[in-house]
Amino acid sequence: MRRTTQLFIYFISLFSCILFSNFTQAKVKADTFKVTIKGKLIEVVSPQNFSKNLSVIVVNESLTKIVLKVIKDTGESLGFLILESKSFGSLGLVFEDRSVEYYLVPFSPSSQKVILKIGRESYGIPYKK
Repeated sequence: MRRTTQLFIYFISLFSCILFSNFTQAKVKADTFKVTIKGKLIEVVSPQNFSKNLSVIVVNESLTKIVLKVIKDTGESLGFLILESKSFGSLGLVFEDRSVEYYLVPFSPSSQKVILKIGRESYGIPYKK
């Protein structure tokens, strides 16, 4: 009887850990852009508030290697990322002003540039060459 009770408690605690871990992983840090590339769809989760120091986390869930560049609307390059299939990388950026627009430009495979908008919780961008 005692062994059954211990086993029951073990499964209940394991189940609750799994259940609540999904809720904690769903939240992105307040000063982070999370860009997920899923083949022909790009999903962006943006921070709600402007901050000078923001980071961009890019998750490559596609089956191909991806080369990306982060640029300002003036064309100034802020950094490069090269991601293998099923991997992720991040860039720490200094955002000057809320009025300046920032973009993520995929070079390989080539695609449309992705605007990094602050204040939009989550948005998707369909694939376009």
